[in-house]
Parts: sequence; C-alpha cells; structure tokens
Amino acid sequence: MESLVSRGHRSPIPLPDGRTTQDLAAGEFGPRVTRVTRVRVKGLPLHPSTLAKTAGAAFLTAAIGGRATGPAVQTDWYAKLRKPSFQPPKQVFPIVWPLLYTDIAGVSAATIDELDARGDTEQARKFSALLALNLVLNGSWSWLFFNRRQLGGAAILAGALAVSSADLTRRAVRVKGAPARVLWPYPLWCTFATVLSSRIWWLNR
Repeated sequence: MESLVSRGHRSPIPLPDGRTTQDLAAGEFGPRVTRVTRVRVKGLPLHPSTLAKTAGAAFLTAAIGGRATGPAVQTDWYAKLRKPSFQPPKQVFPIVWPLLYTDIAGVSAATIDELDARGDTEQARKFSALLALNLVLNGSWSWLFFNRRQLGGAAILAGALAVSSADLTRRAVRVKGAPARVLWPYPLWCTFATVLSSRIWWLNR
C-alpha cells in the first residue's frame, strides 16, 4: 500500500468508499478491523474466542448434569423423597440455571481477557483452573444426588460448590469491578442449594 503513495503518487488516490490511499497508509483502516474483534456482554468487553471457550465449558457442564437429572426426576425414588416446604417448584430450575450458566460464561471470559490484557497470564491461568474446578463440582453434584443417590455426599459437595462459586465471583469482581457483580447470584443460589440438599438428606436419613 505504501508503494502507491510514495512511489510516483504524491497525491492521495481516491477509493470507491470515499477514503484515500493516504487514509489507509495512516492506519485509518486498522481501527475498523479491531473493533469487530470484541463483543460486549452486560458491560463486559471480551474476545469471542474466550467467550466461546467459557460458554462451551459452562453449557457442556449443563448438558452433563442434565443427563443425570432428567431421567431421575421421573422416577418413583425421587417422587417419594421427603422434601422441605421451601423447595422451589420444579419449573424454577430450568429457568434459573441457564441464566446462571450464561453469567458464568460471560463474566469468566471478561475476567480472563482482562488479566491477559494486563500481562498477568499466571493469574489468568489460575482463574481458568478454578473455573474448571468449579464446573466439575457443578456437574458432579447432579450425578452424585440423582444418579448415585448419595444424599449426604451431595450435601457436602453442594457446600464445596458454594465456596468455590463465592471465591470465583470474588476474584472476578476484584479484576473487573462492578460489572462482574452480576455473577453473585451464582454463589447465592449454590448456598441455597446447599441448605436445600442438606435438608433433603436430613429428612430422608
């Protein structure tokens, strides 16, 4: 491109879109390309490739957990379980969890991107590892409760998930500030799930 400007063409050459070769040589084209490489989720700018990874991990977790949950809730075993009065209607869970998984994916991607942008790759890797651990705990709970029917173990695992979720959210807020606070419903819901799971275990000892 520089050859058009400096080699025999001192005057800018007009282009069909209204710009000139001088505009291109000066880098006017660059920002137009750069802007499309980021998206924004709830005020959190992030790279699509990072979002694709965190979203894929979150919704793979949902799919794995769903394979254990779906068949189990139709069984006589689940129907006969004594449940506390504060258990939400079954219609609530398919609404809440997709929203939480969406928040997990968006906030986690933005946090990882921010750490990478700061050059803090070690913390970015650590956050990614903690996210992976959190999702393993998340998906494992459904299998332990619904498939293995280990109510006590599931209650303990729910508590570990609540602690992990709170730590993940705290780290995200420390990096991204106020926009990352949209993730706080995740540990709050996990805390509620711990209480619920523990009560079901107690009622069915």
